[in-house]
Amino acid sequence: MIWQTAVLLGVFVLGLAMRLPVFLSLAMATVIYSLAFPAMTPLVLVQVLNRGLESSALSAVALFYLLGAIMNAGGITTRLLTLANALLAPMRGGLAQVNIGASLLFGGITGSALADVAAIGSTVVPAMKQQGYEPAYAAAVTAASAPIALLIPPSLPMVLFALFNDVSLEDLFLAGLLPGLLMAAYLFIVATVIARRRGHPQGTWQGRRHLGQAIRGASGALLLPVMLVTALAQGMATATELAALAVVYAVLLCVVVHRDLTLTELGRALLSASEDAARILSIIAVSGAALWVMGSLGLDRSIAQGLANLDIEKTRLLALVAALLVVSGTFVGVGLQLMLIVPPLTPMLVDAGVPILQVGIVAVFASALGLITPPIGVLLFMCASQSGAPIGAVLRELLPFMAALLLLLIALVLFEPLSTGLGWLS
Repeated sequence: MIWQTAVLLGVFVLGLAMRLPVFLSLAMATVIYSLAFPAMTPLVLVQVLNRGLESSALSAVALFYLLGAIMNAGGITTRLLTLANALLAPMRGGLAQVNIGASLLFGGITGSALADVAAIGSTVVPAMKQQGYEPAYAAAVTAASAPIALLIPPSLPMVLFALFNDVSLEDLFLAGLLPGLLMAAYLFIVATVIARRRGHPQGTWQGRRHLGQAIRGASGALLLPVMLVTALAQGMATATELAALAVVYAVLLCVVVHRDLTLTELGRALLSASEDAARILSIIAVSGAALWVMGSLGLDRSIAQGLANLDIEKTRLLALVAALLVVSGTFVGVGLQLMLIVPPLTPMLVDAGVPILQVGIVAVFASALGLITPPIGVLLFMCASQSGAPIGAVLRELLPFMAALLLLLIALVLFEPLSTGLGWLS
């Protein structure tokens, strides 16, 4: 087993060192393993790869990518930013609050932190710099708030967790609503304290008429997450069915109602979403094969048994797993963590008495922190590039926000209702 594990991990690490995409590195490791050891014949490899794509939940992945692409191309980002600015700009350090509020609103539509940074960061970061905010601080606020999209439904990482674990995606979506709102609240508090200490600029109140116009302009987009959560809570449809209906709604809203999206732009959005969906589905397929190999080698059982042998109560066990995911998230992306690292640990946590919804929320949130921590830190590098600030300066500005997010993670581990309170409404 040692040699087999060494071959699997060695080839995977070699692929990453060669700067191959994650799914290609994982696929290369799995294929070479199947050729080197008789446990996985080429026929079994093909069957495992196909089996990994059989779940109906995968349709939701492609549809949510399409939903985000349509909304982004259809000018919804601008409308949400206008609303956030009308509501929050009059506060001290208002543009930082606008940044966080826009991430909250936009995350409820796209479910993607990368889409959040690409759409909102490219607009808000230059505006913050123009008003005198430190470039590194503007980047830090954007990076810290973007992962809200991974908790607020619809959330693509939650789709992955539901796919690889025995849990209802609808329940998981509802369970993520309160933690997502709490995340925004924690970040609002940090930004307010920093704004008062540094004397950040305060915007002017532009009147009820301006606010009313902003609300009307964004009302169509704001109605979508409300309808989504209501339908999930009432059990009116599955997440996949709602994703399909949401795409139809988005097309009607952007093409017919707002007329901000042409058919040509709609075609480009479809192509972009197809590329993104194909990328993640490729990772899911090879991750399923890698999990099969891990199962045949007994690695998943060894890891779970090693943690279970620690003989600690469930809250400490969950805290240990959360810490493991935060540390490993500095090297491994969110998707790979939820597809390879979390599935072997979930049954052990559930057997210890941790509710499956709490496992899912803590796993998604802890993994998301890796998006803003080096050396991977995709959001960190994206935001630093947008602001033109050095990575070191952005990291220093990010520390108070990271402290707040770690406090929230501790709260999610200690207080079960924060993760499960809304999950049983459906």
